[in-house]
Amino acid sequence: MEKLNGVLSKVQDEDIKLLEDNPAEFWNGVTKIGELAFRFCEGVTHITIPSNVTEIGVGAFGDCANLTDIVIPSSVTRVGNSAFFKCSALSNISIPSGVTKIEPGTFYGCTSLSKIIIPNSVTSIEIQAFSYCTSLQSIDMGDGLLYIMGDAFNNCTSLQSLQIPASVNYIEGYAFYNCTALTSIEVESGNSIYDSRYGCNAIVMSATN
Repeated sequence: MEKLNGVLSKVQDEDIKLLEDNPAEFWNGVTKIGELAFRFCEGVTHITIPSNVTEIGVGAFGDCANLTDIVIPSSVTRVGNSAFFKCSALSNISIPSGVTKIEPGTFYGCTSLSKIIIPNSVTSIEIQAFSYCTSLQSIDMGDGLLYIMGDAFNNCTSLQSLQIPASVNYIEGYAFYNCTALTSIEVESGNSIYDSRYGCNAIVMSATN
């Protein structure tokens, strides 16, 4: 395990026993989980991040194939690109209320993730943020959301319906590409939305007051 100036930069499978047996020592002094810090750690299954951590770096938990759940404190205000890339066992995660953007590829390939709640603090869901989340069935979008970018939900093949809040004013093309089960998008009044229906089967977009 490597730490320097508050950044946890490298964790290996042999460090997971310390994480499990003495988490206080493991996390002592850490304010940021660095880029690729836990990548390919097959031994990690459950993580509770302490409140002294404010940022999760790019690809920090990428390819942690056995990670099933993680608790992220409200102190975290940024979750970097591809932070949970191909965490195929991840089924339980809450996005903290201080996060303002779901970065590109954050949950790409999280094939066990079935539900996600987007807090009101989030203003944009970036490209491929939830691509290939093939078990995703429920998305609760917060009232602060403004933008949904291209391929954001690409190949979310279990998603059947979606309600988009009135705050959203732009959905980029292909945002729901190949969402083959998606048949309806309910759009709250006030939206001005570009066509994002490409690749969806028999989708119906309807407005509500």
